[in-house]
Formats: sequence, structure tokens, C-alpha cells
Amino acid sequence: WREEDRAQLRSVVGEDTEALIYLFGTTKRGNGNDTLYASPGAVLPSDGVTVDHRFKGIYDTLHLDSRVLAKILLVSIADVFDQMLQINAWRDSHQHEKPSSLYPGQARPDLGMHWMSRVCAGIKDFLEVVPPIFGSCTQELAYSDEVAARDAYWTVILEEQKLSHEERESALRTAIAHNPFIAEPHLVLCQVLFQQGKFGEAAREARTALDIFYVWANCWDKRLPFRQWIAFTRIMLMRSQRMAKGQPSLPFSPDKKSNVRKGMHQFGGAEHDLNVVSIKDMLADM
Repeated sequence: WREEDRAQLRSVVGEDTEALIYLFGTTKRGNGNDTLYASPGAVLPSDGVTVDHRFKGIYDTLHLDSRVLAKILLVSIADVFDQMLQINAWRDSHQHEKPSSLYPGQARPDLGMHWMSRVCAGIKDFLEVVPPIFGSCTQELAYSDEVAARDAYWTVILEEQKLSHEERESALRTAIAHNPFIAEPHLVLCQVLFQQGKFGEAAREARTALDIFYVWANCWDKRLPFRQWIAFTRIMLMRSQRMAKGQPSLPFSPDKKSNVRKGMHQFGGAEHDLNVVSIKDMLADM
């Protein structure tokens, strides 16, 4: 990196933050990762870790304080989680002269949370602020559980029309049991329960999904952007709560011309034409 570019960034974000950004972009995290996998329950050593460091295209070694390396590894968790797709454009396509995979694939969630939970547990004592993920970095996810959860969830996504309500519910509860740190199985289960008229249970699942979404500030299933997952979950929570009280699933104005047609009764649809309130008023109902 050119010093003048670093200086410009430093003037915007401050000296300490710029230095951390520079180290994130120029160090290999493998040594720190290996340290955390050296033995069960391993943590970063108190005297730091020596890592490979790139300067002007040449690698050398650099000794990092464990508090600095912990921050770099935490940002690495966020970085990887943001790219967890079955087919990653850079990894699976652009780094190959003749890619064997077709981008974007099915957009199936990739595997990596077992690694994140291990790293999180190993760095938490060196963090100034411990993130709420993985029970504030106190719980670890086994690789086998991550695979089982992802596959059970994805079966419902791919085979939705072939599965009964009971089969969908069973598969989603299996996914949740194996990986309680992802929100999307709770939201899909909310919809399955809603379709069966189990509105109280549906509301609980929607509420849990929101809690997990807000912990990560990101989504695990990348088929939709985070904002869309949040918006849909909030609406499902509102609809479930209203249906549990015997109200129409969406708030409406009885004295205005209808803007929603009746129908879809078996899925909680309105029995009469209704005028759904404005988005502003709907937000007040959430």
C-alpha cells in the first residue's frame, strides 16, 4: 500500500483503526488459526503470535500482540460469514483458469460456522468487546452439527412441494437442534406453523429468528439480502400475533375502499376485501 493512501485513510478513521486495517490486509491469519486449533479449548498465547506479513509483495514475519490478532480474527469471522455461499465468485471461479463450478450455483449456505465458533472462543479473553455470537463466544459448534443443520434446512428449501407440513416441521426442528445460531430455519418454521394455524408457536419462532438476525447483523442464507429477511420476519411476527388474537393478519381500515382482495383462507387470508393500512401505520402495529 502506498504511504500517501494510508495517510489519507488515517486522516478519516484515525491512527489506531488505520493500523488495524493495514494489518488485516497484509497478514496471513493462518498462524493464529493454527494456534487456536492446536488443542481442544486452545486460546491465544498471552505473549502474542508470529504471523506471515506481506510488504511490497514480499512475505516476512511479524510478531502481533494477541489483542491485535484477536481483533483481526474477529473481523475475519465477519468477513467469511458475509461470503458463505456454496459457490464463491472469487474462490470458485475467478481464481481458476477453467472453473469447474457454475456461479452462482444454488446459493446454498456454505460451511464455516464451526471454525468461527472455535476462533471466537479462543480470542474472547483478548477482546475489549465480546460479540454476542455463539453465546458471547462461550459455545462451539461441531462440524458434524453444522453439516446436519444445513442439509436438513436445505432439504426443506429444495423439496418444499414434496414434503408434508409434518415433514417440513420435523426437518426444520432438526436443523435448529443441530445449529441454534442461525435464524432462517426459525423463520421458515414460523411459516410452516402459520400455515397450520399454530399462530402462537409461529410468533415465537419469528421472534427467535429476529433475535438471531440482530445478533449477527447479517443473514446466513444469502438468497435474499439481510434487509429483506428482517422485513419479512417482522411482518410474519405481526401477522402471527394478530391471528393468535383472532384478528385479520394485517391491520386494515374498515371504512376505506379495499386494496386487498379476499382469498387464501387456508393460509390465513382475509375472508373479505380489506383496506390494508399504510406502511407507516403498519410499523406502529409491529
